[in-house]
Amino acid sequence: MTTARWVRDVLQDQWGSGDNSPPSQPNITVEGDEGKRSVHHLDNDVIFTQDGGLPTVRPQSIGFREEYVEASIDVEIVTSQGRERLLGLISESYGGLSGEVKRIVDKYRIGYPSDGNQADPGYDIARIDTFDDQIGARGADMWAGTWTITFITYANQIGQDAANRA
Repeated sequence: MTTARWVRDVLQDQWGSGDNSPPSQPNITVEGDEGKRSVHHLDNDVIFTQDGGLPTVRPQSIGFREEYVEASIDVEIVTSQGRERLLGLISESYGGLSGEVKRIVDKYRIGYPSDGNQADPGYDIARIDTFDDQIGARGADMWAGTWTITFITYANQIGQDAANRA
């Protein structure tokens, strides 16, 4: 399972489980799944999760038995229901669609519980890096923005021994 699919599953499972009253759950899908980009944005709020490119991997220990891994994903949020639905009110901690995504990522920022509803992806930290506001770029009656989320594993065990040189 890719990180984008895992994030989709967690967003679907956890949507609306906080103390605030979030917007109704949008259509949450993984970018690249066949036919999914054809969702009609004017009828539905849509969230697309997509892998953010190649992960950063570098040695983490003496003898290179572990590696540091950073994998990014993008969570693109699109609505035709207005700026307030996308971003919420300034008085709300986790307002609008973007706030509910941030609330869920913040909830699992230091790992996913082993007894959770989804398989544990094994990251150590989930960090929300930026929210790219795309409201002006979409045209009339479309509001959108993208969260970039980085999943960090500090010492991922390498699963095989290194070849010995004679």
